[in-house]
Amino acid sequence: MIFHFIRMSAFFGALVSASFAWSEPSVSLDGFALNAVRNDLLMQASAHQERAQTEQASYPLALPDPSLRIGIANLPVDSFEFDQEPMTQITVGLKQALPRLATRQLKNQQGKQMAAEQGQKTQLRRAEVLRLSRLDWLSMFGLQRKIALLNEQKTILNTLYASKINTYEHSAAARQSTLLRLQTELLMLDEQLLMALGEQQATVQKLRYWSPSSEEEQFKQLPATGLTHLTTLASTLIKTDSPEIEAALLQHPRLRMSDEKLSVADLNTRLAKDAYKPQFSLEASYGYRDDSPLGTSRSDFASIALSFDVPIRQSKRQDYALRSAESSHQAASFERSYLVRKLKSDALALQAKLKELQQRTALLRDDLLPLSATQIASLEIESMQNASALTELLDAQVRRNEYQLKLNDAEIAFWKTTTDLQFYLQTEALDSPETHHEN
Repeated sequence: MIFHFIRMSAFFGALVSASFAWSEPSVSLDGFALNAVRNDLLMQASAHQERAQTEQASYPLALPDPSLRIGIANLPVDSFEFDQEPMTQITVGLKQALPRLATRQLKNQQGKQMAAEQGQKTQLRRAEVLRLSRLDWLSMFGLQRKIALLNEQKTILNTLYASKINTYEHSAAARQSTLLRLQTELLMLDEQLLMALGEQQATVQKLRYWSPSSEEEQFKQLPATGLTHLTTLASTLIKTDSPEIEAALLQHPRLRMSDEKLSVADLNTRLAKDAYKPQFSLEASYGYRDDSPLGTSRSDFASIALSFDVPIRQSKRQDYALRSAESSHQAASFERSYLVRKLKSDALALQAKLKELQQRTALLRDDLLPLSATQIASLEIESMQNASALTELLDAQVRRNEYQLKLNDAEIAFWKTTTDLQFYLQTEALDSPETHHEN
């Protein structure tokens, strides 16, 4: 039939033009996402922050620097003679603070937990970059297919108009309003095409954010590589039951960040309790005395002292600090429980949406489009014998165009939902060495 020939010609024409008009390497879905990870500045900043906190974690274990005191004691102010009074002396003292050992160890653990929390932030940013870059890529791929469909539909309607205009002009039974409607449909396709091209240009800029070194034309000829794997992954995710989802969510960076935050809050509580214990400091000094004016030798003095805190104001300091730490721990615990519930709810909602999109896609691809094509083929024969059948043929062709666009939207939504659910269940290795950026 004429329309089958037109569709095949448009398909092969698109292949030929793609082969000769564009020679840049293609940008696959997974390759683009991994490149986005390597180029992400926030992830690099987070990695440096993690290293900074790791180094800082060892700081509390070291003793503070000692303090040195040098002075003159008991100098007579009437003569300022150093040997006049027996108690006049030059003193040199050294004082060393001795922080609580348990406090130092707890602060070291706290620093390590904060570094681990920052590490989970880095992993979360990596997962978000993979998700967001893939969603932008899929949006561009959907627009690419939509533009191709609109151009194909425009070619078919133009051919239909050219083949039937003579018949309608010389047929008394033909309705001229059908030709006017056909022209209207062509103009509506032009309007949709302009909108799609505008969206495509805006999406190109989003993709260039993730991959600044790529050429703009590379994003307008995206390959379907990786979409088969995404479809297979969707089938696996749909079959995942609730206990498996809960187990997978425990490894999500957001929840692991919450675990680290809860550990830090627990250490804060233990630090507040340890503050009730006294803190010691050790001081030693040496006093040099000169001989008397008569030549009598005077012995020097040596002193050593141990000082410690006296916790007489616990109700105003340590008690408040402990209650604050305990409340912060409870808050962190409730936040973790909320996060577990929220992540599970979101994941199950995405899974339900994925099932619905899978069914819609199958209905459009396997039922509606084949049935529509059969109807069009039948009406093509009728329109050759009866000019009035053109209206029904046009209606069928418009419906088929709508089904094609709906199928494109449903498939893109299906792949995007799979990407979102993949983000929640972390179905890919986050620590793959090929995705780390070397600084």
